[in-house]
Parts: sequence; C-alpha cells; structure tokens
Amino acid sequence: KRARGKGAFESPWRGWESARARVGRIHSGGGVRMPQGHLVDTVRKAQEKVQRGKGTRTRLYMVAVALLADKDLYARAVGCFYQVFAQLENSLAKQKHNAGIKELSGMLEQIRRTEAFEKDLSDLVGITWRSNIPKNEAATRICDRIRTVTEEDPVVLLAYTIELYSLLLSLRWARMWLFVSHKYKWSSNVLKVKGVSLSKFNDACGGLKLPREAVDRIVDESVRARDAVNDVSMSLMLHVGWLTVFKGLRSPLLIYALALFFLTTAILIGLFATSASRAK
Repeated sequence: KRARGKGAFESPWRGWESARARVGRIHSGGGVRMPQGHLVDTVRKAQEKVQRGKGTRTRLYMVAVALLADKDLYARAVGCFYQVFAQLENSLAKQKHNAGIKELSGMLEQIRRTEAFEKDLSDLVGITWRSNIPKNEAATRICDRIRTVTEEDPVVLLAYTIELYSLLLSLRWARMWLFVSHKYKWSSNVLKVKGVSLSKFNDACGGLKLPREAVDRIVDESVRARDAVNDVSMSLMLHVGWLTVFKGLRSPLLIYALALFFLTTAILIGLFATSASRAK
C-alpha cells in the first residue's frame, strides 16, 4: 500500500512563497490567499501524480454501469453517495465556525445535497427507502474517515469537500445522471444546483485564506479522499452481472443485438482457431 502521510509525494507548495511574492498576494494573520483555483489545481496535480491513470479506468467503468445497469443498481449508487454526502454536510455544519470552512459557508449552503438525495431515493425506492439502503463497506470507510477528520483536524474536511462537490458539479456526473433520468423517466433532484458552477466553486476554494501548513495537510488528505471515492464507485461493480445488464438495457431489440454480437464473436473466434490449427 502507498504511504498516506506527509512525504507520500513532494508537495507542489514547495517554494510557493516566491511565487506568491511574484503575483503580489497579501500575507496577513498567519494565512496566505491563493490565486483563484490554485488549491483545486494543486489537489488535482497531487492526485494525478500518485494515481497515474487509475481514475480514468474508474470513470470508464462507471460510464459502462450507467449505460447498462438496471434501476436497482442506480438506487444502490444513490444510496451509497447519499451516505457520504450526508456525513460530509453534517460534519461541515458542525465545524461551520472553523476559519477555513467559514469562508465557504455561503456557497456550501447553496449546494447542500442531502435533501436532494433523499428525494431521489424516495422516488427510486419508495417511502421506506431508509430501511432499504444496503450497507456498503467503502461508503462506511469514507464516512468513518470524515468523522475522524472532523474531530482531529476540521480544516482537512476541505479535501473531501473539493473531491465530492467537484464530482457533483462536473459535466461527467451530470451527463451520466441525466442519461439515467431519461432512461427511467424520473427527474433527478441531485442535479438541481442553482447558481453554482464548477468554475465558481473552484474560484471560491482558490480565494480561501489558509496557513500553508493547512494547505499541505489538505493536499495530502486529498489523495486519500480520491481513493476513497473511487472505492465507493468500484464497489458498485460487484453488483453488475448479466442479469443486471439485460434488465438495464430496457429494450428487447438491444438485448437481441447484444446476444447476436457475442454469438457472432464466438463463431468468428472458433473459425479462426480452426483455420490456425489446420495451417499448422
């Protein structure tokens, strides 16, 4: 396993004082105000440096799930992310007077998603959804970590805030959710975020005034946050099978086309193998 603590990668903030001086940023009260988007950019560079393409594979798997899976799996996915967002938003509310979190409080109030997830779950599962959300070990682990960070180092909650809300506000997530909404003819409340775009969220994070040591801790934790969110996504793949795929296709014609494709592929492989053996 990779080391998770400081030193797992060379901090991109090394030598940042000279960069800050060049752009003429103000340093006062033990904090530094970052160029717009700088915190998010630094977090992303750190994650990519450690993960080396792992996130790309996860995104491809999730697109496949969105295209093929059935309604039960979507409900499971919404339930998993509901638990994570609910825990994060509860922790942010608990630490709303923390200096780093307080600066984002107005925007965080605008993009709260707990109630939206609850409405979606009610539509997908029914009014008894609370008792029907399946347990998910990956979701439980990230919730436990968020609770730990809340008590031990609240400003590090920003690592999970950036990771989860960037995902929520991204076009990739929106396209996938819209596809699902159209497929099952229901309107997702999770996507209805008014007045906040991904670029506006990134700029707000870039405007935070934080001590450099706090920024380093946030960047370090962001790698763990990305891994944890990827684990939640990948855990859903354990519930994908042929029955799930066929139920999710929603069209007999597509099912027959997929069956014909695999049958044709098997025949071609058999013919190729036979020709190769005869040639020998």
